[in-house]
Amino acid sequence: MNLAALPLPIKLSVTFFIVLTACGLVVSEILVHSDLHPERGCPLPNLTMIKAKYSYSPLYRAVLTTMRKHLENKLELKAIIDWCQSGGDRTEFYEKIAPILNQRCLHCHGKNICRGDVSLRNWGDLAPLVINRGLPVAKLIRQTHYHIFGFGILILGLTLIFNLTRYSNRAKIWLTVIAYTAALVNILGWWAAKLSHTVAVVILISGLTLMLTITIIVVLSFLDLWVLKQVTSAE
Repeated sequence: MNLAALPLPIKLSVTFFIVLTACGLVVSEILVHSDLHPERGCPLPNLTMIKAKYSYSPLYRAVLTTMRKHLENKLELKAIIDWCQSGGDRTEFYEKIAPILNQRCLHCHGKNICRGDVSLRNWGDLAPLVINRGLPVAKLIRQTHYHIFGFGILILGLTLIFNLTRYSNRAKIWLTVIAYTAALVNILGWWAAKLSHTVAVVILISGLTLMLTITIIVVLSFLDLWVLKQVTSAE
């Protein structure tokens, strides 16, 4: 049995699944990009933003994204980043960081208004935003849970379809293994990045590999389903 020989209703069902998967890939990329760059729309992902999400502290991440536009110049940006990287010393906070926050941030994160329940009034409020690294564990568990099931079902459906094509068994095995491996490495990378920001490159490469592999499977399956059959018949 192969895709081209399937009855028309089944071929249509498979085609709609492939098309919806392709649309889902586009939407997922938009969501990933906008999540990494909430202040700039949807540019291509990069290591800095991946590190900011999975390795850096919440304050460091905010300085690189949503908070950046409220800072006057690069000197203020550098001062906060250096303070975060040095561990968030209390004395240095009141000497260098508090004056910046008082001018730029307390109108939204002060005593009277505390947007997002984030207060930047004193070192005690800010310390957890500097000490904690990467995504909160509870959020990371939820993200892992959703993606394990999502990736698993998606890859299973696509590879089952692809295994009905007329391509070589070697291609089927390689693409299947690469897709599952990239998904697993990507998820494990989120957790490992909490320990070291160098893992960001693994997250980036595995994510791009997964998207590329799924794209190849989708395109080749569609070609085998409709185009290659027509070429063979014409010959």
